[in-house]
Amino acid sequence: MLYCIANTGKKHERVTAAKSFNLLENTMAELRPLLNSQKHGKPHVGIFLSGSGTNAEHVLEYLLTLEDNPVQVKALVTDAPETSRAKELGKKFGIPLVASDIRKFYEAQGETRV
Repeated sequence: MLYCIANTGKKHERVTAAKSFNLLENTMAELRPLLNSQKHGKPHVGIFLSGSGTNAEHVLEYLLTLEDNPVQVKALVTDAPETSRAKELGKKFGIPLVASDIRKFYEAQGETRV
């Protein structure tokens, strides 16, 4: 089972993915724009992922269900392009991918372990 640490307003606690998505839904409902959306448009965001991409996929699917999506997802960002599902999700949702392989970065620095 997937767990994450979430601030539920009372304290930081370990919660299941399902509860995490409920918290996300509540948080999304409380978002208020920092800029006048008529003048500047929706904020641009990137979603970072390095593993299976399940959380990113759920966030993207959730955003598609909103009548008035509060953000524009402009990029998926991964440090594990060969092992994450970032390429697959980018194609599925039509979002560009920014990939920088963390292992290659450390190898270039002379490190043998990440």
